[in-house]
Amino acid sequence: MGTFSNIRFKAKTAARFQRYSRSIARTHTEALEAMLDFFEDNGVSPKESLGPKIVTLENLIKKRVNGLVAIIKNIEKNQTQPMLAMLQLLFEETPSPKKELLLERQSTLKTEASKADSNLIVLALKRENLELNRKLQVSNANLEVLLKNVTVIRNSFGRSQYRLNLSEEALEKIKNHSTQN
Repeated sequence: MGTFSNIRFKAKTAARFQRYSRSIARTHTEALEAMLDFFEDNGVSPKESLGPKIVTLENLIKKRVNGLVAIIKNIEKNQTQPMLAMLQLLFEETPSPKKELLLERQSTLKTEASKADSNLIVLALKRENLELNRKLQVSNANLEVLLKNVTVIRNSFGRSQYRLNLSEEALEKIKNHSTQN
């Protein structure tokens, strides 16, 4: 702990300092050191006015930033986007009429070929549909066999259990049918 020294102040100023000191620090020494550090660190003199308060400066900065954002959006809307559209139109390739005629001929040939192919596709889809229906019937039959051979065993304690009453050969046959499909 350092030694103390006396400084003489007017009573009114001393009372004012004591009230202010209690609000910012635990001791008068800490309050006075904080005040001196503030003035030295910020290069401010107590005789100078700080001008507008920080909140006012912050609001002014926000207004200016919002103004800049509005200007940039205006530039983008009125200058950049139209310029980009013009450049895209300039660099866009215009198709020649000869290429269009060639493309039209190819499309008519494709439509004629696609009609023939569509008949083959219809036949293939019908065959696939028949095969899927057959597999569905086999699966339904296997499921029906399984469900007919299930019995419920009720336990007096705990959950009921299900028992499958099929021979191993019959179960293997159902497994083989399901894996083949």
